[in-house]
Amino acid sequence: AQDEKVRILRCLENWIDIVDIDINTLHKYSILSYICSRLCASQGEEFECLCELVVVCMKRYRPINKNHGTAVPEEGTFTTLLSYTLLLLPKWSELLSHLQRERYATFEEIDEEVMSCARALVRIFTEAAEQTLYMYQRYQTLPHPSEGSNGEGRGGEFITLCKVLLGVGRVPLDPNIIRIPLKFFYDLSLALVPLDNAGDDGGWDEGYDNNNGGAGAAYAPPAALVLAYKPLYYELLEIATFNIQIPPAILTSGTNDATPSSLPSYIQESRDVWRECILDCLAVVGGAEGFEWGCRGLESRATALSSQTTPNNQAWSEVEALLFTLSITLQRLNPLQPHPYLPQLLPLLCSLPTHLLYINVSILNCIASVCPHLHDNLKHTYVFIERVVRHMLPSARTSTPAFSALQMQACKTLLSILQAHREHRPLFSLHPPPSGMPPLPPIHLSALPPIPSPLFAPPSTSPPTPPSLPTLLHLIFTLSACGVLGAGAGVGAG
Repeated sequence: AQDEKVRILRCLENWIDIVDIDINTLHKYSILSYICSRLCASQGEEFECLCELVVVCMKRYRPINKNHGTAVPEEGTFTTLLSYTLLLLPKWSELLSHLQRERYATFEEIDEEVMSCARALVRIFTEAAEQTLYMYQRYQTLPHPSEGSNGEGRGGEFITLCKVLLGVGRVPLDPNIIRIPLKFFYDLSLALVPLDNAGDDGGWDEGYDNNNGGAGAAYAPPAALVLAYKPLYYELLEIATFNIQIPPAILTSGTNDATPSSLPSYIQESRDVWRECILDCLAVVGGAEGFEWGCRGLESRATALSSQTTPNNQAWSEVEALLFTLSITLQRLNPLQPHPYLPQLLPLLCSLPTHLLYINVSILNCIASVCPHLHDNLKHTYVFIERVVRHMLPSARTSTPAFSALQMQACKTLLSILQAHREHRPLFSLHPPPSGMPPLPPIHLSALPPIPSPLFAPPSTSPPTPPSLPTLLHLIFTLSACGVLGAGAGVGAG
């Protein structure tokens, strides 16, 4: 009987989704009443089907019909569906309590029935939030976040849904479930900062694309309202940085004394998705403010790690994730408007360790992103490049193909950094030297100075002496000659 009921519900879902069934038909046969009455009382597969039915009904009978571009007088139906959706909040709280009580280390340990229930709840809450947002856009307004303090009224319900969807990113669920609400936060960012108004503080760049059409294209909310929503997007920025962390076991596989591996494809795909989320956050909080947020976080973590005698791989994973976020925020800064934190960032990056190659690559990418903004910090860049190359050289000849691939990425990034400095500050040239210039002496691995210990130490009070450009280039070519780029092929072209 239960299986038969599930099949009927799925059939009904397909009919409503595909066939243009009039809303009066659903009321005439008490179909909506049945759906709403069973929503909170059902369990298992029946509950999942009912949630999908509500999602389909919200899309099909919402007050703003995107498919036909016309407004339909179904606000009462949507209000009813929204009210019953909010009755599921205790069920969501119960699920969160279960996850917290069981202390799951990863989402793979969670029972499939619990995961399916979470997926259904996140789907219905997200759809309710999206349709409420479109309803507000119809009236060219948005509720103030303070309305969520009591959760009453349409504005309070909307803010409550926003907070619930934010909490999804903090739960150890399947990454595909965690990413379900991201489309809603993207639409909300467009409602707060339409594309026509973005970019005033360098928060948007020319490469940002919007395929949505802009839920907020016709309405620009007042600056005070946008400011009130910034804490929500700062929290989302923190959640995004948390979800892009490399698991410590994978992070440590990039050490010079272990068998390294490139990042798994699922991590790369996840980072691509969260990168777009970070861009949405920066659209609201501003590129400069987001950059300052990242710098403060990196500084606090680096200071804490400098006092530790034993490496904390989880902490290093947090540092690497912050570096990834910073490299994105740097691309959203206006090079013509120097940021006060820029002069402090590069020495901080140079003080980070080089014993984890994934962190090396992230630091190099971060430095490459900061290069267009630098004017007087060339010596810090040179010092760091020398430090990284000298640390990778001893293991270059015996490294595995996966390790060599990471070193190849690092070499290309090193040369891109030098090229960026050449373009923005023509202090040197990468063209061949004059014919009368004597060749550089060969550098043997045995002649390299030993690596300082400990690898991570507080910055010295006396500034380090930067290496010369010829020495730096020769170090990179030596690293490539060890087989990183296949007997040096491709370095000169870079």
